[in-house]
Amino acid sequence: MSSEETIIESIKRATGLKEIVLEIPERQEHGDYASNIALAMFSEKEEILRQAQDDKSGFKSLPDLSNSPRDLAEAIVERLKADEEL
Repeated sequence: MSSEETIIESIKRATGLKEIVLEIPERQEHGDYASNIALAMFSEKEEILRQAQDDKSGFKSLPDLSNSPRDLAEAIVERLKADEEL
């Protein structure tokens, strides 16, 4: 599995999302990969929370969506740091 695939799988576990898109930043100082996952999740939080109530949705362990996109991003980062497969 490539490093990009490993990162995508880890983000899926951290967020409960099924589809993850990583981008390569134009500026190298912004890192190897980037994503707007937290902003997208926050803007769709009502729909995500509605789907989370459905057992078939795949959203079994959502990060806290109640504060801000930045707080959500930090929660996702903490989950990624704790992922032993990453």
